[in-house]
Amino acid sequence: MQKTTSAPECLTITIDEAAAILGVSRSLAYSFIEQSYRNNGPIKVLKIGKCFRVLRKSFYSYILGETEVSA
Repeated sequence: MQKTTSAPECLTITIDEAAAILGVSRSLAYSFIEQSYRNNGPIKVLKIGKCFRVLRKSFYSYILGETEVSA
């Protein structure tokens, strides 16, 4: 019997992936994600060099309404 190992699911998504999921333009998604990063917003965002990466779990929790948003 062979053991098969699959790659673990990536913990982050790109801005392009977030834009596609939300059905908005890349620039609108980028603005929202950058604002969330700067203001410690409802979505957890990592900045690695010049690249933003959105934590998958945080993103889906937010869009499914499972995350409280403070005013």
